Amino acid sequence: SVRNSDNVTIGRAALALPPFQGNDISNFRNGIAAKNATDLSVQLNSITGINKGTGIALVNSDDAQIGDELSLFGFPISLGNTVSNFVTGISLRQSNDVTITNNELANNKNGIQNKKSDRTMISDNTLTNTKNAAIRIFNKSDDVQVLDNEINGADYGVLASDAIGLNVAGNQITDVYTGVDSTRGDNAKFTGNTIENTEIGV
Repeated sequence: SVRNSDNVTIGRAALALPPFQGNDISNFRNGIAAKNATDLSVQLNSITGINKGTGIALVNSDDAQIGDELSLFGFPISLGNTVSNFVTGISLRQSNDVTITNNELANNKNGIQNKKSDRTMISDNTLTNTKNAAIRIFNKSDDVQVLDNEINGADYGVLASDAIGLNVAGNQITDVYTGVDSTRGDNAKFTGNTIENTEIGV
């Protein structure tokens, strides 16, 4: 748990050379939690739960980076986290300007939840076997970007409510009941998504 802290890295050393190595966290109710932190970096952690709690939880923590990618000699290297077997894989609450990218989430009840958090970038994540919503945006979360994610297996691919300026683009969504569901959201855009094997597309 990290509280009231700035410029914190959880996982790989900021200037280390490959192979990068984060933390192996397993058999806990909750994995990584941060409250009132800024400029937090969470990368290359393997987090496995006991089907309770949350894998990565941010509360009142702005400008965080959860996962990343870098290029080394022209080759992409993922700095994402793996998160599995939690009630919620990644949770943001009242945390603005957060980037969630290149993470792998599997076998969670809820995938990524974005509550009262503005300008979140959710991109290039892989979410498999999610029981409820793979990505959920709700409770007045504005200008959220959901781009180029792969979602396989869920009740909802992307579920949004009270989200103004939502942009859902370039996602691959398969084997879900509803691909994209949005209510009470103005100025939303849904473009270039591939939705297959669903009861309801958008």
